[in-house]
Amino acid sequence: MKKITLLLGVVWFLNGCTTPSITSIRDQATATPNSPISTNFVTISLGRFNPQNIQIAIGESVVFQNLDSTTHHIASDPYPKNDILPDFHSDTLFKNEAYSYTFHQVGTFGYHLEENPSVEGKITVAD
Repeated sequence: MKKITLLLGVVWFLNGCTTPSITSIRDQATATPNSPISTNFVTISLGRFNPQNIQIAIGESVVFQNLDSTTHHIASDPYPKNDILPDFHSDTLFKNEAYSYTFHQVGTFGYHLEENPSVEGKITVAD
């Protein structure tokens, strides 16, 4: 009987010492209704961009995520030079991989898939 009481006491003690504390990211967020969104998302699915056109503020980033099972390469216009924003080009994006680009200039910038330049989109960057 003493062994069972001792065992129950140890379990009770350890249970109190090992209770995990879980904090949600939402609990730590301090966003306000007028906070700017700093990252915008574009997916590639069924060989298309979604959304195709997006408007962002200067200094914001756009993350492109490939949801297709085929690989994709994203680049700035015009095809094949890609010289409007020459540093805006991804490496090979496999399924579920992403590429991020931060825009530091005001303007409208076209982009496309290198393997199919007719798949295109536009990013308008405003002050």
